[in-house]
Amino acid sequence: MNRKKVLIPLLLVFLFLLGGCKGFKYSFTSFGSSTKIEVNGSEGDYAESSDFEVGKNRQIVLKSELESGQLQIDFAEATVFYSDSDSPADVIIGDVVTSVKIGKGETLNFDLPQGDYVMCCTCIGTTKGVVTMDIEKK
Repeated sequence: MNRKKVLIPLLLVFLFLLGGCKGFKYSFTSFGSSTKIEVNGSEGDYAESSDFEVGKNRQIVLKSELESGQLQIDFAEATVFYSDSDSPADVIIGDVVTSVKIGKGETLNFDLPQGDYVMCCTCIGTTKGVVTMDIEKK
């Protein structure tokens, strides 16, 4: 009887962990002036990136390696409040400055005014693959 009392909760925890591992929807990886967006989502799945800065005389270059679907990316103004070095910055997302849709094998180049931004991403259809955003000199 005691084995059943221990085995049932352990089995439930194991099933819960397996259910949580069925897949991610978005993953943002930033390094320097490049951000990689990995997506594995369905229609309407939404995520926001962390804030990033676009400097003077810079352009955005999006490169798609999507296997399926499209990704709508809204570039929204971000107001960033830094409190101290030990805690993350607070970000308030403002108006959308530019909105783009990118599909399989596409590359898009466009300008954004100098400032801080957040990418607001939404899946169009079943979307799977990688989109890379680079901030490059004009």
